[in-house]
Amino acid sequence: IPVGFDPEISPLATSMSCGSSPDGELAVWAISGDSLDLEYFDATAVKENNPWIRMEAILDNDEVISPLDSVALSSDGTMVLLDSDGKAYSYNWDEEFFVPMKAAKDKDGKDLALDSVAVGNRGMIFAIDTETKSLYQHTQAGWERIEKDDVTDVAVGVDGTLVVIRPDGYAYEMQGKDVWKKLGERKIAQIAVGDKKNIWAVTDDALLVQYNGAKSDWITIK
Repeated sequence: IPVGFDPEISPLATSMSCGSSPDGELAVWAISGDSLDLEYFDATAVKENNPWIRMEAILDNDEVISPLDSVALSSDGTMVLLDSDGKAYSYNWDEEFFVPMKAAKDKDGKDLALDSVAVGNRGMIFAIDTETKSLYQHTQAGWERIEKDDVTDVAVGVDGTLVVIRPDGYAYEMQGKDVWKKLGERKIAQIAVGDKKNIWAVTDDALLVQYNGAKSDWITIK
């Protein structure tokens, strides 16, 4: 959490992500709950009691992307944005605009709407399609389906550690192609992954927990 972070002056966010800019500076981005616009946290403005700066998510032709749904950022500076139609965009830090990503498509060639985007690094970008709840990974060729019809949330770490939540409410870590390991016996509502040693979650009864690999269980954070 950034020094000086105060929930009283932060946006009512529908989505929030913490990572780094390409030059290694702390970066915290959010989608504000009131306007569904993009905001970022400016640590230098904390003393001024206004650290959240609203900005327009624009394309290279100055077209504004709005309304927005979610944002995901990694520690290598890779940032991906989803609009309310489920279209994905990546951020160009040098030019300060977003670039449309190739659309995910179903077997009939129809564009899919994406949800729950997760970014571990430039080569580890995942999202869920809203219709079938299948898991897709973004590759140089576009979005590739890697898990069919069985995912409700996804998170990935900078080291590639991939964890999903399935409809049964449990979290599963990918061990290899089509091989998944169930993580503990706690029902999970939301998941976040820093790396293999830092898997965090909010349980279905609103408790913050961290996964302990040695004990193969979730530890409640008090």
